[in-house]
Amino acid sequence: MIRTVSGESVSRFLSASFIDLMSHFCDTEIITPCEGEKCVLTEAEWNAVPEELIENTMSSAVPALEEAGGVPFIRKKIAQLIKIAKAENEIQLDLVSELILYLIGLNCISLSWEDADGQIHYPDETFDYPERQELLEELRLDPEEFEDEEEFDVQAANDDTEAAFDSFWSLMRINEEQGGYVFFDDDFTFLLDADDVAEGLHNLYKAVSDYDREWHARPWTDIGEEVPPVVAYELDAVEVEGINFGGVSEMRSEYAKAAMDKLYGKKD
Repeated sequence: MIRTVSGESVSRFLSASFIDLMSHFCDTEIITPCEGEKCVLTEAEWNAVPEELIENTMSSAVPALEEAGGVPFIRKKIAQLIKIAKAENEIQLDLVSELILYLIGLNCISLSWEDADGQIHYPDETFDYPERQELLEELRLDPEEFEDEEEFDVQAANDDTEAAFDSFWSLMRINEEQGGYVFFDDDFTFLLDADDVAEGLHNLYKAVSDYDREWHARPWTDIGEEVPPVVAYELDAVEVEGINFGGVSEMRSEYAKAAMDKLYGKKD
């Protein structure tokens, strides 16, 4: 399953609804589950992801990924997402996989498919999920716990929760608008704010001290590929700058402090 911030029940819904949506555009049957973070991809598996799916959901992001592997790499990452979604255990996504899942989630409303009877369907239709009521019961707030908070509308909050779990698209839309149930943080937005993925990883490696170099290499190493030269160059550049600064950790701490000062205003 694709591991989410809100726990295993949400992970199951996200994964099941994602596989269901992808099944209308990919041969998901040929794609086998992952057993861990590192997924072995066969050529048949990533070829099961059509380029049209990329064009319809994330074409604007393709240039940013061009030197990092381009369309073949994106197809492999989508196949990896399906493999992870099919896994029994929860698996934390790498940064690029998070970005791709996010972009598909935002844009999949533009997709449609035709069933065997010629009926057209769209991603905002309610996904037939057998465990929905059980999931909603688990997430539903108890009004008695909020009796002293007169301005908080528990019923409205529960209605919003129920609406979020209609489909993959509705869950990802809620995630975009309200912080949602899916992502642990927004680190993948570094890749959106930069000119390309390599620059985004450079900026993240430089400013956020939570992750080491191996973590930044995961988008490629988890599918058995070499880190692209342009990405390795940017990561090398951060480490060289860190050495000149007096240490990578020290440099990252200083940049993080400066960013917080800028965000909240430096106190005297």
